[in-house]
Amino acid sequence: MNRLFTLIFILLFLACGGNTDKKEINKKDSVRESTSLDSSKNSNFQKSQSKSKEVKSSDNDKKLIFSNSPSRERLELHGNTVLIIKLDSAEIEQLKKIKGEESFYTGADDLMWYNSKMLQKMDSFGIPVKYTDKDTVDLYSTDYKQTIVKDSTFYFYTYFYFDGQKLKRTNALELLTNSIGSKFQKTSNSSKKSVFIGVLNDFYESEGFYVELYYSENYSNEDINKLGENHSETIYQGEEMTRTKVPLDIAQKHLDVEFIDSMYVFNEIQEIIDSISLQNIEYLDAMIESNYIATYNHSKDLTEKLVISKTNHLKNLKKSPSFQKGKKSLVEELKLNIDPLAIGEVFELNHNKDSFHIFSYTDKEYNHHIFSLKNRNITDTIEQYQINRIRPVPLASEGKIYYIVYAAVPDTDHSWTQLLGIDLKTGKFVKTRGNRLKY
Repeated sequence: MNRLFTLIFILLFLACGGNTDKKEINKKDSVRESTSLDSSKNSNFQKSQSKSKEVKSSDNDKKLIFSNSPSRERLELHGNTVLIIKLDSAEIEQLKKIKGEESFYTGADDLMWYNSKMLQKMDSFGIPVKYTDKDTVDLYSTDYKQTIVKDSTFYFYTYFYFDGQKLKRTNALELLTNSIGSKFQKTSNSSKKSVFIGVLNDFYESEGFYVELYYSENYSNEDINKLGENHSETIYQGEEMTRTKVPLDIAQKHLDVEFIDSMYVFNEIQEIIDSISLQNIEYLDAMIESNYIATYNHSKDLTEKLVISKTNHLKNLKKSPSFQKGKKSLVEELKLNIDPLAIGEVFELNHNKDSFHIFSYTDKEYNHHIFSLKNRNITDTIEQYQINRIRPVPLASEGKIYYIVYAAVPDTDHSWTQLLGIDLKTGKFVKTRGNRLKY
């Protein structure tokens, strides 16, 4: 909850921008329709604005200056898309001086936490997230054109959502809680059964283990409010965490809790070593983050153990081949057309006469990327976080192999685990929703 209050403060600050002259803001909207005259007008406008556009900050004697020269980008939108317009490195350095580094990093750290959660959600729905730090962005699709001009209301990250027909300015919290509606939600297929795959976490202040839960596919703000109103007894109250029980009938309406009542426990070599049974559905309110969780008790230490739903339709377990850690020098050997600032972890796999590589890197604009390669050719990318560890999951099929990956945003405390697959034919990532595979 602490992060929620912090983010609300950040969003209020964002909405206020840098306390710019209101007359200037009212004269022009940062999002406008394109016309046949836009090309020349925007070019001249951007050249003049890049030299002189200044925004008063909350400190009356300091100003944020947008001055990255003529700065423009054209982006194509294919259906539902999240667009994030960032401040560039020069603007960020200015903001640090204006706000103070401690204040800047505190706000940015909380915003990045919500951004990472939002990225997980968009990944699960197959919705692309595009980033740019340009002053002017020309968006287009088959039946749509619009231009965004960076102005005084823009902050560290400024969010837009395109629903396939129109563009709306939004924020990370709104995207995360889906208050923009269910237009971009995938329709669930009730005829299919699913299995849940996760990693057991332990409570650092109390006994037991838990896995994080996800909202049901068509959840809304109303569902979140109902859940919040129906927490019952407090199970544990400590200095840094509170655990509150959620009634099962309420959880079943709003959370994805199918087939979590009994789970197989696996060791590192993908073999069943035990089973566990559901104890409670709870709300965990902790210092670092808050989540709905499913809790389990066991006499053994099962921390970090892999768990998979114990269901009748899960009959044939087939091990996925293991990725091995590769040398970072391998990235240079692959001779890819990239110029990284830093290389993250490199993983490699040789399987059925094909080679597969997954590696993370940070570019010189401090953007984070994950590449998938098959036979040394780039096949897919994931943006804005990195993978630090890959654990095989014994649910391999004829054409796909699956893994629990440990993901994180570098230089922050934002980390999580998620289910990610590899298509053996194409080498592309296979993304899943809520750490579930459907059959």
